[in-house]
Amino acid sequence: MGKPGGGGLSADPRRPDRAEEWNAKILRRDEDEAEAGSAMAMVAMVCAFAGIMMTWKLAGWASVFATLSSFARMRSSEAELRQMATSFALSFMSLGMLYVNDRKRQLADGR
Repeated sequence: MGKPGGGGLSADPRRPDRAEEWNAKILRRDEDEAEAGSAMAMVAMVCAFAGIMMTWKLAGWASVFATLSSFARMRSSEAELRQMATSFALSFMSLGMLYVNDRKRQLADGR
């Protein structure tokens, strides 16, 4: 064992004269990424209405995935419970209406 400061195995390798104060870097989201979340919310709404009006199940599912994507990209400071609840409700109601109407059509056809 070496003596402290003597350059042996137990010598302290830190150099207080070269130490720098640590400052946290603030990471900011790009504006494009933040706007992508609101764009996906609009896509979700358009797909939900397209699914309902044109009875396209694929548009209904696209609405659900766009809503989930919008929710995942949203900042906590931007999160509005009413907006997200409305978006989720519209997406799932469109799917519900599509599948219920399809079932009624199948029963009417005798399948």
